[in-house]
Amino acid sequence: MRTKKKLTSMVELRPDVLKINGYSILLLPNKNSTISVKAFISNGYINETKETSGINHLLEHALYSAWKKCNREMCDQTFNKKGIVANATTNFTVMSYFGSSLNTNTDFIIDYITTITSNPFLYTKLLVEEKSPVMNELKILENKRITKLNDLIYKNMYKIEGMRYFNDTKIQIENLKKFNIKIMREIIDKFYTSFNIVYVISGDYNKRSVVELLKRKLPKKKKELRYNSSNDCFNKDCPSVLFHKDPEAKIGTIIYNFAVPLYFGSLEIHTITITLNSLRFLIHEHLRYKKQFTYNFKINKTTNKCGTLISMITHSNCSNIKEIYDIIDSFIKKYSTNKIPKRIIESQKSVYLMKYFNKYNNPDTLATFYGMQYVNQIHKTKPKLFSYKQVKDSIMALDETLVMKQMRDIFNNNPGVKAYQCSKEIKM
Repeated sequence: MRTKKKLTSMVELRPDVLKINGYSILLLPNKNSTISVKAFISNGYINETKETSGINHLLEHALYSAWKKCNREMCDQTFNKKGIVANATTNFTVMSYFGSSLNTNTDFIIDYITTITSNPFLYTKLLVEEKSPVMNELKILENKRITKLNDLIYKNMYKIEGMRYFNDTKIQIENLKKFNIKIMREIIDKFYTSFNIVYVISGDYNKRSVVELLKRKLPKKKKELRYNSSNDCFNKDCPSVLFHKDPEAKIGTIIYNFAVPLYFGSLEIHTITITLNSLRFLIHEHLRYKKQFTYNFKINKTTNKCGTLISMITHSNCSNIKEIYDIIDSFIKKYSTNKIPKRIIESQKSVYLMKYFNKYNNPDTLATFYGMQYVNQIHKTKPKLFSYKQVKDSIMALDETLVMKQMRDIFNNNPGVKAYQCSKEIKM
C-alpha cells in the first residue's frame, strides 16, 4: 500500500517554478533517495546554417567534459568513481545535459550541470579529442541507406536552413574539420543564456539547501541578447511525393509524413498518441497479416518548437509501394468518418496506464517530462505545464467520437508527404 501511495503522489507532482539569477528553475522533490539534475537549452539544429551544420552536436560532446573538476580528462572517469550516470543530447530545438545518482551526490551533480551550461571550461585539447567520436557517429549515419532518404525529406519539408541540413552528413563532416574554440564560444555566448536555459532538479533533496547552492553557482544575470528562433519551419510548397533511387536496395523503405500545428502547451499532443497507436494497430494488422506485405508498421510522433511531425514508416517490395500508400490513405479516410472500434482504443489506453504506473514514476522521467514542456515554451510569459495526472485523465476520457475528431483534425487539414527509397521509381 505504501508503494502505491508513493507512485500516485509522484505522477501527481507539479514543479515549483523559480527564477534564480535570471535562470528558470523547476523543483520536483520526491522522497526516493535519488537525484536527477537536467539542463534544457532552447537551441539545436534549428539555429544552425549550412556553414555551421553539426556544430551543436560537437558542442554537446565538448560541454559534457567542460568542467575543471574533471582535471582536463573526460568526465566519464570522474563519474565512474562516484556512481554517477550522466549524458547529453542534441535535437532539432533543444539540447540537454543531465546527471543522476544516489542523493549523496546532489551538490556535486548540481555544480557540474550548472557550470558546464553557464560557465563551461573549454580548451583546444578537449575540442580535438571530441571531434573523433562525432566523426565516428557521422560516418555510421552516412553508412545507413535511409540517411539519404531522410536528407531528401528534410531538404524538401523544411524551409529553415539548419533543419534542411540535419541529415546532410557530407556537409557536417566537412564542417567538423573547421570548427574551433572561437566559433564554439560564439554559439555559447548567443544561446547559453539565462533566457534560454531551464534547470530541473528532481529527486530526494533539501529544497532550501538546493536553492542556496543554485544562487551561488549560477552567474548573476548580465546583459544578454534575447534570441527566439522561428517556429515557422515547414515548407508549404513541398512536393507531395519524394523518391530516392537506391539501385542496390533489396527492399523499399516507405515513409509518410504529416506536419501538424500542435505545440507544447496543448494537451492534445499527448492524447493523440492513443489515436495514432490505434490507427497503427489497424494498418499493421492489415499490411502484415491480410496483405502479407510488411514485417512491421510504425507511427512516430515528434513535438518540438516547429509543431508535431507524424511519421509512418514501413518496408516492403518496391512492387507493393503504391498499394501500401493507397491502403494507408483508405484507412485514414475511413476512420475520419467512422469510429475506430472501442476495444482497440481501450486496449491502447490500458497500455498507457501500465506505463503510467511503472515507467513514468521516477525522478529522471519526471524531469524530462516537465523540462521539455517548459523549454519549448521558455520565451512565453507563462508557459503552460500539464501534470502526468492531467495527461492521464485526458487520455482516459477519450472515446470513439473524440478519436474520430482527432483523426479529422490531424489528417484532413494537413496534407501528407510520401517519401520512398527503392531501386526504381513507382508510378504514383
